[in-house]
Amino acid sequence: MAEIRIQNLHKAFAEFTAVKDSSFTVNDGEFFCLLGPSGCGKTTTLRMIAGLELPTSGQIFLGGEDVTFKRASARDIAFVFQMFALYPHMTVRQNIAFPLVSQGMAKSEITQRVAQAANTLHITGLLDKSVSGLTSGDRQRVALGRAIVRQPMAFMMDEPLGALDAEFRELMCEELRGLHDRLGATTVYVTHDQREAMSMADKIAIMNQGVIEQLGAPQEIYERPASVFVADFMGSPSMNFIPVSAALARGATTIRVSGASLGLPAVSDAVTERPLLYGVRPEHIQLSADTGLRAEVVGVDYLGNCQIVTLTTAVGSTVRAKADVRSPAQRGDQVGLVFDAAQVSLFDAASGRALRTARDDIPVSLIGTRGGAAHG
Repeated sequence: MAEIRIQNLHKAFAEFTAVKDSSFTVNDGEFFCLLGPSGCGKTTTLRMIAGLELPTSGQIFLGGEDVTFKRASARDIAFVFQMFALYPHMTVRQNIAFPLVSQGMAKSEITQRVAQAANTLHITGLLDKSVSGLTSGDRQRVALGRAIVRQPMAFMMDEPLGALDAEFRELMCEELRGLHDRLGATTVYVTHDQREAMSMADKIAIMNQGVIEQLGAPQEIYERPASVFVADFMGSPSMNFIPVSAALARGATTIRVSGASLGLPAVSDAVTERPLLYGVRPEHIQLSADTGLRAEVVGVDYLGNCQIVTLTTAVGSTVRAKADVRSPAQRGDQVGLVFDAAQVSLFDAASGRALRTARDDIPVSLIGTRGGAAHG
């Protein structure tokens, strides 16, 4: 397995720019996720790493070797697609063995490798069955087997769980991460599903309109989003945003909103009077009878272990709070919202960039990179 290093990678299709000067490193043995909405450039980035697309500019290094303009077949990379791309007229054994047969490998070696791959994926009992009669989950295991049997330097996975239902996806997330750990693989995984990325990745690059908005570990990105886009994209429900306009002195720990004093982590640098967004996640809001920002309950979703309470604040913004089911809320209730100051983020409303985030004593992997490079 090997490190993958991307330098100033750029891809344009005529007048449309799909990827804008991205730079990052996937460490040897790392599970790296490219995450973002449809059309953000994540699949194009993956295809350039795999050699299925040539970049307009920039460089791609695999194990220290510049492979930017090498053909896909010369890069020692295995690809797993969303659609399994199996041969329906072949057995499971024949499908897994196919890339080795194509390379002219000795039969004894093929037999050994197929057996190892099948054992790793727990599909030994399926080897002599036709793939056409398998479940979607088993077909995906066969597709993975065909990739790992090659023993490549790195794996490229383009939304491989997208065709599975929710229950299978959750199971396969666990299996994929377990497989990655057993193989010690270097994996680049594309998904639009934040839950997949959060549950499997060592590191996540969040893309938006061809640009890497933030790069870091899942917990870091969730707790300390570098932009409004990242804060809104990560989390279900996503972060709440309350519009404010204020001037903040250096070291300020509160901000006034509609007569209420809202806490926030100490401001590192003074902020001039300008439109801001006060960001807080649903789990960091408490409902109070008489203190905090006033709000009216407009909806309650009971989820068994918690309830999602939707409220309209005194400043007109909509807020969702994750509340204890033992603290019942009903539509029409007038309540106060109290926020966990240590978990609050503050954003510039014009640029969308974070001015202050939770636990700001810890360096952010990537702040203020929109339109530039992202380095891991």
